[in-house]
Amino acid sequence: MQVRLNPVTLITGAGSGIGAGCAQDLARKSTGGLLRADSDDAALGTLADELDAAGVSPERISTLAFDVTDMARWTQAATFIQAQYGQIRRAAPSSSPPQPPLLKPSHSRQIPRRASCK
Repeated sequence: MQVRLNPVTLITGAGSGIGAGCAQDLARKSTGGLLRADSDDAALGTLADELDAAGVSPERISTLAFDVTDMARWTQAATFIQAQYGQIRRAAPSSSPPQPPLLKPSHSRQIPRRASCK
């Protein structure tokens, strides 16, 4: 599998609170892709508007609106992520999702490092 963008960061709970703060911080630092996941589609849209207004834009940003506790939706998200980005290099989970297939080691590489939101 060819990696299309490096590094790609996934942030769960990105619609509000700590997750939104991480998304804003990492969007300013990211040079690759940024995936924001949250069950609140409207909050993700608001965050996208705020990042656009601030002129903050990594190479590519995607929004995934789904409940991170739903394993069936993780499977769909994993298919999308692999098709669009290749692989996740960093994860910043601000909620406690189950261990989805895309975050389990599947090759010689280990689980991605957690991104730092400071």
